[in-house]
Amino acid sequence: GWEGQGIIDLFSAQTQIFVNSTKEAVAHFQRKSVFEDSVEIGSGWWESPWFGLYWKSSSSKWTYHSILGWIHIRNKSDDSIWIWIDKLNGWFWSGKTHFPYLYHSSLENSGWYWLSLEKSTPQQILIYKFGESAGWKSY
Repeated sequence: GWEGQGIIDLFSAQTQIFVNSTKEAVAHFQRKSVFEDSVEIGSGWWESPWFGLYWKSSSSKWTYHSILGWIHIRNKSDDSIWIWIDKLNGWFWSGKTHFPYLYHSSLENSGWYWLSLEKSTPQQILIYKFGESAGWKSY
């Protein structure tokens, strides 16, 4: 990605830089996975020992996960990630030591969820919401 001030899209191969004084912009581009411990399988597919199989294009902010379907990931490290799960229409927090447990913080549905890795597919995600009598839900 790009490093510097005034850069519109830090992770795009092409971007705009607003300059109102002397500034330095440095490009650092290499094929990189979303997570530190991921191994490249080929054709944009990666595998993480804890997050599973996913596809990531370097030109897109979206990632395709083999279980969750289309997601958007914002992470500082493997220990703390926010995932927008398109099928669930919300942001969930997780990480290397927590996944497949997910935390959702919204006014209506805040709380911990457990993703069934064995029974979920991109077409139908099965999650358990802790603290609800009918905890299992299918999306």
